[in-house]
Amino acid sequence: MSSPPLPMPQAPIPRLRLNSLDSPIDFESDLFKGKAYAFIKGLPTTPPGLFDSRKRLSWLCIQGKFKEALPFNTVITGQEFSRPFLVLPAPWFIEKVLLSLAARITHP
Repeated sequence: MSSPPLPMPQAPIPRLRLNSLDSPIDFESDLFKGKAYAFIKGLPTTPPGLFDSRKRLSWLCIQGKFKEALPFNTVITGQEFSRPFLVLPAPWFIEKVLLSLAARITHP
């Protein structure tokens, strides 16, 4: 049994400007105002060298400012992936390096 089709949005979907350092994607919410740069590998407009020696297929950079002070541990970012990761960093690296770094930047 297949899933029901997703409802179509009522307003037109804006086109995103990809692969351009000259045209950031401006956005704003109640708590944050900023801009994003999105790059996709393999398009005619992909900047030369950006993905050289990299396995990644996309790159997203967000720059901006929170409109009010927030505790660091309440700010969440992330992605959702359709498949499980096949190759993860070693557990010792996550525990000793990444968690140690996170502790240093979140506590005075």
